[in-house]
Amino acid sequence: MALIPAICEEILFRGFLLGAFKGESKKSKIWAVVMVGILFGIMHLNFIRIVPTAILGILFAYCALATKSIWTSVFMHFLNNGFSVCALYITQKYLHIAIDTNVTYTMPPISSILVTVLIGVGFIYLGSLCFRDKKEDLSD
Repeated sequence: MALIPAICEEILFRGFLLGAFKGESKKSKIWAVVMVGILFGIMHLNFIRIVPTAILGILFAYCALATKSIWTSVFMHFLNNGFSVCALYITQKYLHIAIDTNVTYTMPPISSILVTVLIGVGFIYLGSLCFRDKKEDLSD
């Protein structure tokens, strides 16, 4: 419940997307961190928690960039998920507080899916256009 999502999401966001967005300049790295964090928040498809999840994604991206390793963000992500799982388990098992975890998942409306996909694609497109360092033409 905590390890597999941490590894998979960090490989996608901090491994692939952060690596694709960041350039050599400080400005491009800052924008890459922010964009990857926002995409992380959007990807979780919980519109009420997009902002806190995006902030968490920005923190993970910054730490991965600062340490030059996604394993830092994998560990942080694992701790975040693991804390939630443990808190839920302890609350139900030892404190005997009933928490309704019987959530029925229904498919969101197609319009919500399309809007989410379009926003994500838009951020990826903007990142590829605006936040890469300009490369010198070597044909001169």
